[in-house]
Order: sequence, then structure tokens, then C-alpha cells
Amino acid sequence: MDYATAQPPLITPDFLNALLPSAMGLDSALTINPHYERLTGQPAFTANIWRIRLTYDPPQPHAPASLIAKLPTAQTKLHERATILQPGARENWFYRVAAPRSPVLTPRCYYQAIDEVTGQSVLLLEDIVAPTGGQLAGATLAQARIALDSLARLHAAWQRAADREEIQELLRLITSKWHEEQNLVGELYDAAWPQFLQQALIPIPEKVRQFGEAIVGNITAVDALIDRAPKTLVHGDYRLENIHFGAQNGQAVCWIIDWEDVFFGSGIVDVAWFLGGCLPVALGEHEMSLLRHYYQTLLDEGVAGYSWEQCLEDYRCGMCSGFIQGVLSATLGKDADEGERQLAQVVAQRFMATAERLQLAQLLNSFMASHHE
Repeated sequence: MDYATAQPPLITPDFLNALLPSAMGLDSALTINPHYERLTGQPAFTANIWRIRLTYDPPQPHAPASLIAKLPTAQTKLHERATILQPGARENWFYRVAAPRSPVLTPRCYYQAIDEVTGQSVLLLEDIVAPTGGQLAGATLAQARIALDSLARLHAAWQRAADREEIQELLRLITSKWHEEQNLVGELYDAAWPQFLQQALIPIPEKVRQFGEAIVGNITAVDALIDRAPKTLVHGDYRLENIHFGAQNGQAVCWIIDWEDVFFGSGIVDVAWFLGGCLPVALGEHEMSLLRHYYQTLLDEGVAGYSWEQCLEDYRCGMCSGFIQGVLSATLGKDADEGERQLAQVVAQRFMATAERLQLAQLLNSFMASHHE
């Protein structure tokens, strides 16, 4: 398959009929008729995303009515950035290696293939029908607890797994591009920060302004801050649009999708990005109780030797990384529409409030001063 030009018609009815019956445990004599539907409103940074609606002859009432196909992006201007961040290779690794070993709900993967030269990936995934949350409205307290429960189970299961063979493959993948990725994020933030200030979507407290300015040209300091936390498997983009909420066996649960940014590092950055970017400002008073909920779940899942004081300090450090993500996501392009402006304003407001509440300027200044002595 030519991954660079792959389009749904290449995932032909013949291909699906050869693949899916055995993958789904169905009678190989049946006929599967697909209908391809491009999903609009989806970020095109890493993939073309399609829904493939399926009908069966004879009918199969318990078989999936649709699948999600993730194919390489057709936007050639994004290929260079994707070559550095390797989203296809990371997500392909997750579904092939980590998903079966992770105690969280994820889409079932029916097919995965990767071009070993380009790192571009093709995935056929379960279409999760439960609704996602939305970052604009933000998480409810109930959603936040469910999402943090899943995070804690994931992080506890993979903590101290650096010497496991399945992690070595991911580490080799990330290490090969680490400095390029670090430089790319630094360049993006350095360019975004003055634009973020110029937008002036909300008033920026002086301490927060100083903090944001201090990160410019110092992305390595933030990386060093978060590197002190325990290492585990990290989702990397843990926000409401990537979380489906529903019920299973009478229990409230969530399914986690979009593992394109998965890496092995400080798990607390997932918590920081979720609470910093998805918790409404009006619920900010619940931040510590939600963090304690995550921490207690870690302990319940068998994590030992990790104090609440260390978790809180790691969280503050992780929020420095979350702040960078927040600025990048809240910096508007020239053609931003009203919906994008509203979301940018909400995200900016949340991270401004969190940075001030957690005194991130003081944290970063103290860290940088101690490392320049």
C-alpha cells in the first residue's frame, strides 16, 4: 500500500471482506458492503479520518455498524512536522503493543500497518459511539473523576516499565527524534508567545506574563522540571475531545482515543493538561481534591513510595508543560472563526488562572536560579 497517497477507496470492499470476518469472528461467507464518509471538523494535522459504515449480507445484528479509518495526512506541508513528531508510528505502536497490556478502555484495533521508512500509519479502529466531552464547555466534576481514574490506572500499570521490552521499542522511536522534537516545540512556543500577548484575549496577570516570558528560549528548563517525576506511559493529549464517556456493566467509564502523542515520561503532564485545559475556572476550587483523587487511585493500584507532597510538586512542574500546550492551542491563526476564538479565550483563561494559583512563575524562577549557581 502507498501510505503517502492512501485514501479510503484503497481500503476496498474486497480488502474489508478479506480482513473483517476473521477479525470480528464472523462467518467468512458473508458479504460486507462499506460506505465511506469523511469526518469533517477533525484536525488534519496527523491523519485523514474517515468513518466506514458497514452493512452485512446476511445481516449481523451484533457486528459493528461502522469503523474509523485513520490514514496519512494529505497535507504535504505538514509532513515535515509529522516526520519529527511521528504520530503515526506512535499510535501504531500503542495499538499493536500497549493497548492489550493497559487497564483502560480503548477502541478495538481491527487492522494496523506502518511504513517503516516514512513512519506513516494506517489503522482501522472500533467506532466508539459514546459521546465525548467538549473542551469549550469543560469537564463536569463527575467526568473529571472518571477521566482521572483511567489515567491513574494507566500510569500505575506502566510505572517503572523502562526496562520492559515493549517500552524499549517506544523509547527507541522517541529518542531518535528527541532533540528535533524539543527544538520544534521551543520554536513553536517562542513564535506563539508574542502573538498570544498581542491577541490579548483576556487580561494577563503580571506574574503570569513574567512566567510565560521566562519560558521563551528556555524550553529545556521546563523539560528538566518534568523529568524529575516518576516515568510511565503518557497519553500526551489528554483532553475531553479524546475521551468518550459512557457506561459498562452499570458503571460509569470512559474510552480513550487518539494515542498519536503517546510517550514514556512524566505521567503527571497528562493530569496537568486535563485539569489545566479542561476544568472550568468556576470549578478551580476543586483542583486539589481532584488531584488527590488521582493520587489515591495511584495508591489503590499499587504505587508505593510516592508521597502526596511529591505528587503536588510534580503537578506544579507538569503544569509548566501544560501551560506551553495551552499557549500553543490558544494562539489564533489568521483565519480563526468565532468558535475557535471562543475556545482560545476559554483555554487561555483557564491556564492563566491555574498558573497564578499554582505560582508557576516562582517555581520556574527558583528552579532556573538553582541551576545557574
